[in-house]
Amino acid sequence: MTGTMMQEEPARASAPGEGPAVAAREVSKVYKVYDSAGDRLRELVFRRPRHREFHALRDVSFALPRGAALLGLNGPAIRRRLPEIQDFAELGDFFDRPVRTYSSGMVLRLAFSVATHADAEVLIIDEALAVGDGYFQKKSIDRITEFHRRGGTLLFCSHALYYVALVCDEAIWLQDGAVAAQGPALSVVRRYEAFLQEKERAHADGEPPPTEAAPADGRKPARLTEVVLHDGSGYPRAEFASGETVAVDLAFETADPTLRFHVRVGVDREDGVQAFAVDTRQEPWAPLTGRRAYRLRLVLPELPVAQGDFRVYVYLGDEKALHLHDVRILKPGFSVVASEYTVGLLKPRHVWMFPERGAASSPADRVAASS
Repeated sequence: MTGTMMQEEPARASAPGEGPAVAAREVSKVYKVYDSAGDRLRELVFRRPRHREFHALRDVSFALPRGAALLGLNGPAIRRRLPEIQDFAELGDFFDRPVRTYSSGMVLRLAFSVATHADAEVLIIDEALAVGDGYFQKKSIDRITEFHRRGGTLLFCSHALYYVALVCDEAIWLQDGAVAAQGPALSVVRRYEAFLQEKERAHADGEPPPTEAAPADGRKPARLTEVVLHDGSGYPRAEFASGETVAVDLAFETADPTLRFHVRVGVDREDGVQAFAVDTRQEPWAPLTGRRAYRLRLVLPELPVAQGDFRVYVYLGDEKALHLHDVRILKPGFSVVASEYTVGLLKPRHVWMFPERGAASSPADRVAASS
């Protein structure tokens, strides 16, 4: 394994608080990959290469703005905050046992708890949000958003695009160790999604990659109990015509009526193309709270889809629409059958007209109108 190489900026005097909190320029990282331990020994003895190089990073540069000063925890501060760290980690009697006896998940819980209780300016998280059950993940999301709200700098390494788009301001997409895109998080996420969709189209004959769901084991603050697709009548239905009403009935329950929830429903074509998604974040009555059981109905009065087979994704999230409590996937979900030959995915409402004749043209002057 080679060392990390960094070309530093020329040193200069700066006043306190100036400059970025974290800066990297042309950082590269190369690993030596051996087919066996024997190849490593042969290379050492005979001084002939027996490895392949894997470039984890290739000339990556970035800078993050400064917040507060970088601080750690001294002895008295650790003792003062130890009860908070212990409560957050939820390790119970194992907290006082040697770390070497911990599982990998327990180590990550403790590390996350210690890191987020330190008076630090920069917090680096590498896919740690999948640790623990639903309650611990929810606490972790809240801790991160509070850290960010206070002005802390967050480095978040993840394949969870939803979290990246909503939590981060800037994003870097690394491909084969090099920067494929860099800039505002939402813009980079959209480019990465387009890349993934292109990969899925290239492997259309295979099964699309599975969608990550909430953990099936452990505690969940809430869970979906029912998802039914129908035409507004309440009776299940799986085949529709373009422009028909499509409705989704869903129910979920929670043991804690003080928790608040958002719901999202997404529709993807069977080949992985995202058709649309709607959620409750803009509704005046959301987030949902105050009850142990909920029933909702999403109604799409005129489905603008022209044709195709689709899956339906139902997500139950927290009050920030960040943490995922539960997910249901209807696969297959529903089909839209065209009555005649149709091109494309959508069939939008539209009107043909002659603009030079003015908006007050009589119906006879209009060539065609369609809903």
